[in-house]
Amino acid sequence: MIPGDIARGLPSGDQIKIQGGCIKDTDEQTVADVVTRIEALRLSQSAFDWSSVTSVDFLSFLSRQSSELSIVLKEFGTILLRAYYIDSRVRDAVGVGRRPPFPLGYAMPENDLYALEPVYDRGLIYREIEH
Repeated sequence: MIPGDIARGLPSGDQIKIQGGCIKDTDEQTVADVVTRIEALRLSQSAFDWSSVTSVDFLSFLSRQSSELSIVLKEFGTILLRAYYIDSRVRDAVGVGRRPPFPLGYAMPENDLYALEPVYDRGLIYREIEH
């Protein structure tokens, strides 16, 4: 059975095209900092080879380095989420339409976490992969 969000056209992250306006000038430096920090840690520990690393190995490496990378990964995650949720297909699928959420779009009360209930209620929607 196909989960409702996917049936409504919610694209996966690898289908999103980075659109003008969702990446700030400072974001490029943040992404460069994340890549530089990950590469320095990888080299210092001879952790893996890029040509043969699996997603499980890479995520395990990131998990082990969480204290070293937590701040830059949080900033990087914010950039990725902004890029994902600015895509018109995603906004249509979650029911907010194509107009911008701010400053001239939707007005939301501050700290209104009830808007996230559909996201929590849908449960997990990722797909398992074999390694």
